[in-house]
Amino acid sequence: MKKFILLMSFLAISFAQASELEIIKIGHPTLRLNANEVSLAEIESPEFQILVDDMVKTMKKAGGVGLAAPQVNKSLRMFVMKSGLSVPLNFDNDFCSTFNTSDFNSSTDSAVLEGILNEVG
Repeated sequence: MKKFILLMSFLAISFAQASELEIIKIGHPTLRLNANEVSLAEIESPEFQILVDDMVKTMKKAGGVGLAAPQVNKSLRMFVMKSGLSVPLNFDNDFCSTFNTSDFNSSTDSAVLEGILNEVG
């Protein structure tokens, strides 16, 4: 299967219709699954855009700077994050979403729990 990484900036997301999702806790079975790749057709669908909007709203409400789909019980290889870009138009919504990343090597990279939104406590 062809691998791809797609980075999209969302500078003017409207959260009027976005819903807050439940952030699952460490120990939930979804967090142990290998997340599924996301197809281009899925990314282009309106339902997927709603998921991205919901994830951004959930991340903001939780006070985070990043949120992975498995953290909201969606076994998909994607995450949203605050981009940290300085936006000249002063939009408050400088977010990015990334899909199908696979560069993390658990045997050589260290996993850190600091700042993870689904950490208990």
